[in-house]
Amino acid sequence: MDSKVKCVALDLDGTLLSDEKKVSEENREALMRAAEKGVHIVIASGRAYTSLPKEVLQIPGIEYAITSNGAKIYHVLTRECVRDTRMTAASVEKIRRQVKGMGMAEEIFVDGQPYAMAAYVKDPVAYGIEKHAVSYIQTTRVPVTDVEEFFQIHAGELECLDYILKDVTKRDEIWRLLEETVPDIYVTSSMPNRLEISHKDAGKRAAYEWLLGQLQIPPAQAAAFGDADNDWEMLDFVGYGIAMENATKRCKKAARAVTKKNTQSGVAYGFSTYLCI
Repeated sequence: MDSKVKCVALDLDGTLLSDEKKVSEENREALMRAAEKGVHIVIASGRAYTSLPKEVLQIPGIEYAITSNGAKIYHVLTRECVRDTRMTAASVEKIRRQVKGMGMAEEIFVDGQPYAMAAYVKDPVAYGIEKHAVSYIQTTRVPVTDVEEFFQIHAGELECLDYILKDVTKRDEIWRLLEETVPDIYVTSSMPNRLEISHKDAGKRAAYEWLLGQLQIPPAQAAAFGDADNDWEMLDFVGYGIAMENATKRCKKAARAVTKKNTQSGVAYGFSTYLCI
């Protein structure tokens, strides 16, 4: 690979961030050096905008944030939403009807903020969340007492609807069911216990493609880093797709190269070794 790259998109969890959800000094310096050379730096995350770590948004040179798995794109400095795709009220109703009674917790993303039923926020572990993620859930999700009323009020405003599974063996079955019965949605998964649903025009790949069009940068001159199954399409789309060593098989298969783990500042290593920036 070489230094023809003009834009780089970076997943956060498992990619830019360490397991402690921090940005290493090596990664921070790599991003700043690239930005100083005129490379556009873009965050591409499944997180809603309000859930993005402040230390990431404060890194000089980060221009855009693709959030909620591509449902929204923000200009970081101004916080302006420059691309907004929302699920239709009809598709949300169909989804909820299909999964009713399956015992899954719902996370509802509206206007950059995740909401969830109060019982789930109070005790995430009871719904399948691992203990190390409890603090993140409780500090980023706004508890909702009456979920049904919330859906009625915000019909047509959802950017993303996530489901948390207790039984991860059911994920792919439910995934297929939703894709077969609700035609205008995009379904992906960043973790085995999570299904993430948005409008059919969302997805990190679609959002990145739109942004590159706005910046007038061809995909051949763009790069992307990722580790999960909600990243592989983005890695496959660009000229320089780079998977983390800790990435899923699907993600690695779509990548042009594999860098070091997220715990080893793999982004910085990929910048210098594969992108030469």
